Amino acid sequence: MMMKQVNPLERITYDGVEEGDYEIQAYLAASFGAPASAPKTLSGNTLDDALSDSCDGCEKQESLPQSDALPKSFRSSGPKRMSSASPRSASLSFGRSASSSKPEGVLRLENVLSQAYQTPVSITRVRELRVTKKEVKEVFFSLNGGITKAWVFKADPKKTTRELIAYQIVYEQGVPTGKPIGFKTENPNANYPFDVAVLGGVVEHAGEPYNEFLRNMELDPKLVFETGLNVVKRIAEYQVKLTLALEEFKRRGVDLETASPKKELKNRLLLALRINEKNAGGLIKACEALYKKQSGVRVVSHEDIHTGNIVTVTQVDPGTNLPKTSFKHFGFIDWEEIGLDNPFSDVVDFCLHHDRQALKVCDGYKSDFRRMKKVYSDYFTSLATVNELKVSAKLNNTDSLIQTALWNLYEMYDPVRIDKQDIEEKARLHCKTLIKNLNDLEKKGFKEAEQIRRELRGLLGREKYLSGILK
Repeated sequence: MMMKQVNPLERITYDGVEEGDYEIQAYLAASFGAPASAPKTLSGNTLDDALSDSCDGCEKQESLPQSDALPKSFRSSGPKRMSSASPRSASLSFGRSASSSKPEGVLRLENVLSQAYQTPVSITRVRELRVTKKEVKEVFFSLNGGITKAWVFKADPKKTTRELIAYQIVYEQGVPTGKPIGFKTENPNANYPFDVAVLGGVVEHAGEPYNEFLRNMELDPKLVFETGLNVVKRIAEYQVKLTLALEEFKRRGVDLETASPKKELKNRLLLALRINEKNAGGLIKACEALYKKQSGVRVVSHEDIHTGNIVTVTQVDPGTNLPKTSFKHFGFIDWEEIGLDNPFSDVVDFCLHHDRQALKVCDGYKSDFRRMKKVYSDYFTSLATVNELKVSAKLNNTDSLIQTALWNLYEMYDPVRIDKQDIEEKARLHCKTLIKNLNDLEKKGFKEAEQIRRELRGLLGREKYLSGILK
């Protein structure tokens, strides 16, 4: 009777991947070799099952473009098969690291990574990475004479399976993103069976967090703005690529819901201020009505494109042969909320977060929201035309204004914030811009704008820090 082989992810817990610096262990192993005793495997079984249940080995992301030249077409006859990082072996079973002092969870993760990369690796460091809303740890490991990275995040039984399938589809379309390691399923509705999920792909070459990247440019406000322009172009690229792949999402059972102001308000403003949905019924109804006044154009959208979900990318400078962080090329992570929305949705969401961080770290920064959206609109339209994407020939400026108003409303409150001053400052900042947006919409004849203003007065009129704004 054959023994049922266990996916090694089953033996790893998020807490078990303990933070620590393991460089000394890696150095000793490299300098003096492994102990004389024969290496022991973690499970006693080969990990063929992990290979067959993984994402077809570790595959390299397509090389990033070196310019903004428009591609001839993003279309393909089917899902892309990336070139393999190395030949896939029939049976591999990697043993313990030379250092037995590493926590068991770290050793087990080494086995998963060794299996995925088809060669023994040694984890050198694990640290918490506070860039997304998820619990994430950044794992550094030695590979082929250098140090590379993977990310491990705390899984959600109800959501992670769908997200990993979405990741795989996004990756296959050539979008710089995470590559799931160690788990594959064809059923997006199945509960995720493990405590952690592991990502390679673009995170292997990730530079510093995006907010820190902007801080490193604090003396050059023009470069900070240009960086934002480059990100909106990358957003246009993934929107076109993924919208062309709509049938692939459907084929693999990933249901892409249309965005809903009700959902955003429930998860943000109502949750943060503990407002009953019934009491906010008027506001929700007015926002839903305003959303429906858009042109109806829909593209595949990330739906949570704050700066923590943007990955900077390190590249080797051909002139100096030294690594550098590119301000033209970026990756995107955390596709949990992926859905269908107006093209301007992701861009407005990003711009609000980018400008807020830029103003915080760069005294001379000047926001130019209008230019950001125009650069995006022109680039998106060009890509859509080249790729024969069935959307309006030119994006609608009214849609842009509606999305800006809605996202300023969504961004007023964040349930995870706890600092009172921070909460109030953020609410004031977005409320001021929201009122300007509503004024512009009223001038265009949108009665929903006045209804939103009236409902906000009823819900937030007693908040002193908003006095003088909600007139």
